[in-house]
This record gives sequence, C-alpha cells and structure tokens, in this order.
Amino acid sequence: MPDQHGLPHRRLGQKVDDTKTNQGRRLIILLLSLMIIGLLTRVFLQHLWLPERGGWKDAEFNAAVHRFQSHVMLAHVEWIRHGEPRYVQLESSDGTSLQIKMNAAGWPEVARVSDDPQNPCELVWLQLAELGQLRQQLSAEVILAEDEGRVAECWFYYGSELRFRYRVGNGQVQHELQQGY
Repeated sequence: MPDQHGLPHRRLGQKVDDTKTNQGRRLIILLLSLMIIGLLTRVFLQHLWLPERGGWKDAEFNAAVHRFQSHVMLAHVEWIRHGEPRYVQLESSDGTSLQIKMNAAGWPEVARVSDDPQNPCELVWLQLAELGQLRQQLSAEVILAEDEGRVAECWFYYGSELRFRYRVGNGQVQHELQQGY
C-alpha cells in the first residue's frame, strides 16, 4: 500500500537511515560536550596551579587594615572634639584605653625615636590595627620627608607585596591595587 501522506516510515527489521539532520544533531551534541569538558578542565587546572589571591586567606589582614583606617579617622575626630590636644584616648575592642600621640595636623603621629630600635610605623600599626593572627609577615618601611628628617609616610607590606600606605601629614590610607585582580 503506497504511502498516502508522504510520511517516512520503516518496515520491521529495517534500519533507519542516518539522515543529515541526525548527523547534525550528533555533531552539535559532540561539540557541546567537548566545550563543557574543556571549560571544566580549564577551571580545575586554574585552581590547581594558580595561587589563590584575596579571598579568605587575606580576610584577617583586610579587616586589620580597615580597623587601622577607622582608628586613624576616629583619632582625628577625637582630636577635633577635644580641642586639638597632643594625645587622644581611644577605646579598643577589648575595652582597654589607648593613648594616641597626635601631630600638629591632628593625625596619629609616627615619630622616629633615635634610641628605639623598633620601626615607628610598625608601632603605630600595632597600636591602631588591633590585629589578630596574620597568615603572612607584615613589615613596614619608613619614608622620611626631605626636610627635617621627619616621617612622611609608612609603607606597609604584607608578605612581600606593598599593600597600603599611611600618609602621616594628612591621615590618608591609600590601598594599593594587587596584581592579578
């Protein structure tokens, strides 16, 4: 009996011919599968070999930097509020009182003491950051002003990377952009 509607059909036991549409579908499915496998492989290799930057590893350091910056601003506000005294009192998170020496512009002072071997920038960091346990070593570099040999800036390094600067004259805390972000 001839096909009256022109619809394709097959007889029992006869294979269906692979038409171009079926071959095209198979090719698309194969290409999509290869793309997904390639993407997953790239993500896996990226996480395996590239060092993790930012994220949870630096969270404690970033929190300490924000506390440092907040305490710098709070000390300035207290300096204004109390009529520009030489020292201001700040309360730390554990309830103890901190006495902060202020400069003439009203910002926390970073003074070089000739007989004190400790870095004055690290002293102001310890005083204002209220840090916890850091995963890497923090170090600070003293940048002297050209005149009078006074401290102009403190450059803070976390690990071996410069992470932020504290400008003593105006209280500015400048965050450095990190490579790879």
